[in-house]
Amino acid sequence: MADRGYLANIRHVMKMKSRELYMRNGNIITVGRERFKHVRKAILDYWKEI
Repeated sequence: MADRGYLANIRHVMKMKSRELYMRNGNIITVGRERFKHVRKAILDYWKEI
């Protein structure tokens, strides 16, 4: 589970499932409930651009 200081490069997110981000290197990052809505929107916006 990620703490507040955890950063992830949005370019390396391969998949989102529930509140987990699956990264290109195989790591899985759990996003807190309070931040998930913002993180999800940022990732979906990025995926629309590429």
